[in-house]
Amino acid sequence: MGMRCGYFVLGLLVLLPVRLHAQPIPLLGEHPLVEGQPPTGWQPLTFSGREPTQYHFLNDKGRPLVCADAKGSASGLIYRIDAPVEQYPYLAWRWRISNTYEKARLGQRDGDDFPARVYISFAYQPEQAGFGQRIQYEGYRLIYGEYPPQAVLNYVWGSAEAAGAMAVSPYVDNSMMLVVRGRGDVTDQWLEERRDIAADYRRAFNAEPPPISGIALMSDADNTGEQASACFAEIRLLSP
Repeated sequence: MGMRCGYFVLGLLVLLPVRLHAQPIPLLGEHPLVEGQPPTGWQPLTFSGREPTQYHFLNDKGRPLVCADAKGSASGLIYRIDAPVEQYPYLAWRWRISNTYEKARLGQRDGDDFPARVYISFAYQPEQAGFGQRIQYEGYRLIYGEYPPQAVLNYVWGSAEAAGAMAVSPYVDNSMMLVVRGRGDVTDQWLEERRDIAADYRRAFNAEPPPISGIALMSDADNTGEQASACFAEIRLLSP
């Protein structure tokens, strides 16, 4: 797990970004899925030495769903995109989980598991970087051919913490974990979210957000060894 978030950051570099126009962007939910096949634009994200979470792609009354079964496992799905936050300031989605985890703890390495996460990565801005960061990011670029994200904002379904809690990732210091649902929230029921990306980014990083460079989904249980199921639906970036 120690390199998992690092692998996530690098995984977001796999696909070339797609330039978009200012209109709502349905990332999941516009068209029915081909049963058993990932939605268009989404790619698997796996981690060396980790059992992958099992993902299922199905339609429920015509509504496309991505569902996950995590059993001591960790993997995700990523969608590379190029979207200015000024034009797409909101991220909306629906999700549900079967249960939370007994041993999960926000900000702790041995408890860094979440039944469901939605990530946003933000493009690296070299003109705004300090000397040390430029050296580090140039090193990544020389090895992998692309820069890693400037930052990653994780909307998570927590276990021990209530909604609103936030902590830096215990593995990557430019990745923040924001609890959207958690202790006290219902499970086994669809819940709808709409997040103000710029406001959340400012709270997490005390800065203005760079362009969005990727969206990812994940369900993991490799640290706690527990298990849970999760489903995601109607994921979309919204214009003002």
